Amino acid sequence: MLPQWLLPAAPPADSVPGRRQLVSTQVEAYLGWHPDAEIIRSQPGLGPMLSARVLAEFGDDPHRYASAKARKNYAGTSPIARASGRKKVVTARFVRNDRLIDALIAQAFSALRVSSGTTTPTSGGPRARTPRPPVSGLCGTTSVRADPR
Repeated sequence: MLPQWLLPAAPPADSVPGRRQLVSTQVEAYLGWHPDAEIIRSQPGLGPMLSARVLAEFGDDPHRYASAKARKNYAGTSPIARASGRKKVVTARFVRNDRLIDALIAQAFSALRVSSGTTTPTSGGPRARTPRPPVSGLCGTTSVRADPR
């Protein structure tokens, strides 16, 4: 058995939620000082933590990206199209900022969960539909893209 001074110090279980809340309020306060905070927070699915993460990964220099396409290329969300003669191949972009794409995927799932355009069948919203089982055999993001709801 290891001596007590060699064991890692673990915080008490009741202080972890308190620390999480403290960090969340500090991030939200610092994010409020940023000039683009209102624009970023207006995106559906972006709370204070995801907004700060997306802003940190994209950077806050307004002249960093020449166009919206350059920003999409950096995020890894634009496809790569290669054409040769009559053949055209469109593939996914695999070289990308993984931390940014993780935050954007979390934003997409959060926006789908709370969006008024994706209502449940019982709510009677504009896109009310009959319930269906999820597309089987596919991972999370692929099943969202493959589901034509």
